[in-house]
Amino acid sequence: MMRWDPLLEMLNSELSLAAQPENTAGCVIHWKDGLAEISTIVRNLEDGAIIELVQGVDKAGIDVLLGWPDDFVHAISEHHELKRWPTKDRLKLRYRETDLFIHDKTRLWPRLN
Repeated sequence: MMRWDPLLEMLNSELSLAAQPENTAGCVIHWKDGLAEISTIVRNLEDGAIIELVQGVDKAGIDVLLGWPDDFVHAISEHHELKRWPTKDRLKLRYRETDLFIHDKTRLWPRLN
């Protein structure tokens, strides 16, 4: 595996994908001499704009939520079978374990997409 040399020049894009374009954002970062400069910041990204953002860069990073919290999936399954909706610990219906961990450490809640 090749290690990254912090003195190399590199261009990368970072994307935060959401279910709707108005919650999708990205940026382009230019790395040179161990420093980073954000050259582009964009919001409200449609599919075509996402493709444009990643074309021509050396690397692209993508943050995307895949799946729902387990307790939420269980609640939906129970609801489908006409069983009672759970009333305790609603935070676990709304947030993933990683979200709860981050909140525990920072006292900040992630913005839900």
